[in-house]
Amino acid sequence: MPSADAKETMQVPKGSGTQTEPVPESSTAPCQATGDKPPTLFSMIRDVALLVGIYAYFSGWIYVFSYYRQFDVPLNHLDIPSYYFIVYAFSALYNFWGVLIVLFALLTLVFFARRERPHPIIVPLVLLLLFPILFRHASNEAVNDAYEDRFSSDNDRVVLSFRAETEKNYPSELVANNNANRLRFLTEGKDFVVVFYQPPGEGGATPLLLVYDISKQDLAGVKKLIAHER
Repeated sequence: MPSADAKETMQVPKGSGTQTEPVPESSTAPCQATGDKPPTLFSMIRDVALLVGIYAYFSGWIYVFSYYRQFDVPLNHLDIPSYYFIVYAFSALYNFWGVLIVLFALLTLVFFARRERPHPIIVPLVLLLLFPILFRHASNEAVNDAYEDRFSSDNDRVVLSFRAETEKNYPSELVANNNANRLRFLTEGKDFVVVFYQPPGEGGATPLLLVYDISKQDLAGVKKLIAHER
């Protein structure tokens, strides 16, 4: 009398074309492995360069905005090319704390990116936290640089040469400061020049800043006095 196992084997013909043999699990492993390709060196350099460009542009824009804000000069009045903001990032980050922030961020990202399974929260969190950190640092550097430019005695002076009958269109204190070689060059636009004079403080109080917007049509020329030649 055949056993129960023998009956089951007799029900399915041995050479039937409808029967399929199970595929070993080991044979699917190479297909799964090829689906997740490791990042190449070129792709890593591209991603890092993109991030550096974004943060550099952001830091430079905040620095320029905060610097000219100290002189009450709106940023939209200046003809600053967009790529200049990346250059201004050098002024914002080329210092001890700026370099420390950049190095810490890069080391943190490299550490978590090189893990077999990068953390889905920490890496985006570090990327987002860099924006307020860079904002505060760049704005503080801009305020400090603006204060130094206002009260430093080593800054260069400018002398404005007005066209005939145009000098009377400007305040008398501007003309007096110009004649006394007290004006300092701040910036210029397409149709104007911005100069300022910082009066000395009295009794430890910070004096008011005098900023003048001069039309280029009213000027015959601008003479720059180098600090060590005065």
